[in-house]
Amino acid sequence: MTIQIALEQLRSRSLKFSTLKTALMHEGLPKSNNMVNLESKFATQDVPVAQRISQAKALERIYKNNVDWGDKAVQFAEFDRADKPLLDALVAHTYRPQLVEAQGSKFPRQFTDAEMSRLTINPQLVRCVTNATRTTATLYFYGREYETYKEEFPVAGMTDAVSQQRFLGYDHVVAYRRTAYQRIDTIFIDPANLRIEFRADVTRLTRIADATKVLINLKVVFRELVSAQVDTIWDRKMLHLANFFPKIEELYNGADGRLCALGHNTAAGATNSGKMRRGLSGDLKADPSHQASLAASLTEKFSITKAFSYYNGISTVTLSIPGKAADTNSVPPTINTAIVEDCINESQFIDMMQILR
Repeated sequence: MTIQIALEQLRSRSLKFSTLKTALMHEGLPKSNNMVNLESKFATQDVPVAQRISQAKALERIYKNNVDWGDKAVQFAEFDRADKPLLDALVAHTYRPQLVEAQGSKFPRQFTDAEMSRLTINPQLVRCVTNATRTTATLYFYGREYETYKEEFPVAGMTDAVSQQRFLGYDHVVAYRRTAYQRIDTIFIDPANLRIEFRADVTRLTRIADATKVLINLKVVFRELVSAQVDTIWDRKMLHLANFFPKIEELYNGADGRLCALGHNTAAGATNSGKMRRGLSGDLKADPSHQASLAASLTEKFSITKAFSYYNGISTVTLSIPGKAADTNSVPPTINTAIVEDCINESQFIDMMQILR
């Protein structure tokens, strides 16, 4: 793979540029403040061929790490000891891919715009990867998603006669454009710990509701897949999702990381959603307004975001449990989804998973 192809792959992935810049720094690669300048810097550098080959491999590694450990919405399904044989069977099974890649294709890879029609809205299994001891398995799914862009045009600014006639009497026209992109979801099966982890790719998703929606869809796709290929018992097998609500208090009191945001109920029955006003450089727990608000509250915390620093501050990973105030009223209070953002490698992601497990 050439540097240009590797960069194009990263561009189509559309990860946050700040995350890409962090990964470049960690890999010791040239960096810039935007993608255009970065591509120019790589194109004009005068380095030996061997170094260019090494750089291309590093860029490909950044892409692979982003697919595996980049921005994820996660849910855990927990099982009883009696269910271990069912989970073992999921790891041992040889899966038939639902989407067959061309022979010799790199995995994972980003589909081009011309190929996007091969993908469906419901994610399709493309690969099952087991660990060296065949005790865990990761299922990879490719799916098609859409980004919607909205733009408004004032009719008064239209100069051609056709448009003026067509939109006579209107003030402005609203136009929508839908752009297809690829989502790569993963499911991690861990029989020894009686757990299946659903990890939805939320690289381009900004709303919690959208993240929850893709996780629901991923569980449906998983159930249909294993019912058809492994055991029909999965048609009716309950998926008991882990409750992350107790983790909010643990994260708040934990010594590691910096508190960036906290949602909690006040003694007056209102809700307080505090955010670190100085960004990720400070800690909300040290903010006087936060201290005063929490002192007057019922300490019913319903959401949290915490940042964790790596590599002498080069990289910052955020872990969020995005609950709502109403979650504290359920019995027991329950939040099933967590969001992990800005990981650049496996060790960071596993650290976040260990906090949630």
